[in-house]
Amino acid sequence: MISKLKLFFNKSFNKNEIIKFQNPYFFGTEIKNVISTIKSKELIGPNNFIEKCERLLEKQLVCNNVLLTSSGTDALEMACILANFKPGDEVLMPSFNFPSAATSVLRCGAKPVFININPSDMNLSINNIKKSINKKTKGIIIVHYAGLSAPMSEIIDFASSNKLIIIEDAAQAIYSKYKNKYLGTLGHFGILSFHQTKNVFCGEGGALLINHEKYISRANIIREKGTNRNDFTKGFVSKYGWVDIGSSFLPSSLQASFLYAQLSKGLIINNKRKAIFKKYHDFFTKLTADYNISIPIIDTNNQYNGHFYWILVPDKIRSKFLNTAKINLIELTTHFEPLHDSIAGKKFGVSYEDLSVTKLLSKQIIRIPVHTQMTCSEQKFIMNALHKTIKECFNNIN
Repeated sequence: MISKLKLFFNKSFNKNEIIKFQNPYFFGTEIKNVISTIKSKELIGPNNFIEKCERLLEKQLVCNNVLLTSSGTDALEMACILANFKPGDEVLMPSFNFPSAATSVLRCGAKPVFININPSDMNLSINNIKKSINKKTKGIIIVHYAGLSAPMSEIIDFASSNKLIIIEDAAQAIYSKYKNKYLGTLGHFGILSFHQTKNVFCGEGGALLINHEKYISRANIIREKGTNRNDFTKGFVSKYGWVDIGSSFLPSSLQASFLYAQLSKGLIINNKRKAIFKKYHDFFTKLTADYNISIPIIDTNNQYNGHFYWILVPDKIRSKFLNTAKINLIELTTHFEPLHDSIAGKKFGVSYEDLSVTKLLSKQIIRIPVHTQMTCSEQKFIMNALHKTIKECFNNIN
């Protein structure tokens, strides 16, 4: 009761409002671009802001080819089609994951295989992968969690020797690097998301990064509803028709016009968030000696993008930790339900190992606010509130 009264008092009388986990930042040029697109009366693409975004991303990421999509899920579905996953195939993926990876595999008739993640970085390791591979395995969907890379060199070598397709889900990892190469450009395909929760956003949106030239032509057909419209717009054919499977994966140029303004400032966004991430990492590193808190282990090969910061606390105090933080005016969040524990995961997926590690981690994780526009004073306020929350929660553990 006292806690509820304290929260009410803070909300009603304190000048400080609760710091939300998400706070999208607008640069101002987004509206200008959207208005110019409306005035042009060209609301479909791709020969406008869609193409501008694609060329800019190719330059920024040193990527062979980029195709903008309506969402990150669309990009995953395209990648699975291009990978030629089919009935009888199995595709490995972390169970701690958004459902889009699994549903994209299922739409091809293949089966998702759920595997464990590591506590050190919440990513897959080569040992996780080796436990679940068999003759049916045709690919691996890697999630670079919170903008931190999985160990790509080991995974690529293993996948190559076993003739597996690698799809990098870099939805949370735009501008992050592994060994000085951008995530999403290392596997056969890469996926980006521009959902409002991401570093760079346009409400909904995504991109498919194609890292082998042989897939580019078919990718354009799949994105254009299975037609060769792309060849028609370039003057290669006199008319276009239905030539392959596909769907309506092409975004509106309104989405792209907003996104272009964000991408133009993408590296600025990245640097700001990296600085905030580092301050959190330094702060929590000092606390791990005195409290039962685990933090990300950042490999020397990693150059992170500061998407968000996470910690692990004992599962028995997590609910109290979240509630206490809210009273102290910061909003913290949990994350995914493991796919193998979900209703659909039990029905459509399979696992060949004990996934209790993933299940426990999902009950321990807490995500910390990172905003592009966060000031030094705001971050200092958050860290003071976090320190207070930690002391209040851990000092009362029975």
